[in-house]
Amino acid sequence: MVLYIYTVITALLLVTGQSLWKTAAGSYNVYLKNGASLFKALVMVLFSGKFLIGVAVYIIATFFYLWLFSRYHFYTVQVTLISFSIIFSLFVSYLIFKESMSIINYWGVILIIVGVFLVTWKI
Repeated sequence: MVLYIYTVITALLLVTGQSLWKTAAGSYNVYLKNGASLFKALVMVLFSGKFLIGVAVYIIATFFYLWLFSRYHFYTVQVTLISFSIIFSLFVSYLIFKESMSIINYWGVILIIVGVFLVTWKI
């Protein structure tokens, strides 16, 4: 149970950090349209508040990731963390970035959840 709790926390942190990066990257074209050079626009994105907060969140997630690796099998951590990250990414894509999801995506989420339990099941 501890594995699932820390994996969910880590996945949420990873997806949050990546979402902040995507939001910051969305400003890149705005900077270009306002006359910034390619390099200056990139630097502005990399030093924006959202990008830097995303980096900080990602670093915290990495510490959780390392802690999980120190206590559980590699495949168990990878399968659960990547699976939860995919699920959270789909919800963030839909709810925050207003990206569309199909019925196949929803079925995929269900299959991922079942797959996590099957892979981590202790006989």
